[in-house]
Amino acid sequence: MDHSKLLVIYEKLWRATSAAGAFVVYRGVGDVAGEAGWFEPRLDDETGVPDPEVAVFRRPAPDPNSEPTFDRDGSPVSAIELETELHVLAHEAGHFHSFRTRGEAWRAYHAAAIARDQVVVAPEPAADFALRARAALSAQLTEKQKLLIVSEEQLAWDFGRELLRDAGLQDFSRYDESTRRGVHFHRYRLGLDELWPGEEL
Repeated sequence: MDHSKLLVIYEKLWRATSAAGAFVVYRGVGDVAGEAGWFEPRLDDETGVPDPEVAVFRRPAPDPNSEPTFDRDGSPVSAIELETELHVLAHEAGHFHSFRTRGEAWRAYHAAAIARDQVVVAPEPAADFALRARAALSAQLTEKQKLLIVSEEQLAWDFGRELLRDAGLQDFSRYDESTRRGVHFHRYRLGLDELWPGEEL
């Protein structure tokens, strides 16, 4: 896609997500488990009131980090990198939309995701962490928990597609491929899929 069109869609989606109530931000550090972005409801421990964050992982993170920017250390972000970030932003905004609209169904997913994260921090030693974590998740999560996680991931991509359409995207071929790979990544982590031929961790 033309670089200038990407910029317009990227900024529209960022602004729309912010207007819907999320703190949209670049993060350059943190325990992201290899992911390129994340949604965090940031529920207050005492009141349960959310302060939701949609984060896009970019290193180094811009300063300020809560405005869309299209250069890194003074050099323009390439169209390929920008499109990849746009897909991440859409997917995480899709999680935010799910959080806002799905009520009890989202809370059931969130409980399953917390259980997943508690399992993932346990495997030791650090060597072969991904394989150990996958084996632990496959053995310790219930089939219902796995289904809740995979279903939410698919929904987040689907919601993200709608948000991108609202922002002006017309060609979804590359986004749909990101969706296919993104859902497969989570299915693999949960022990539901094997690696595809030629795929590496």
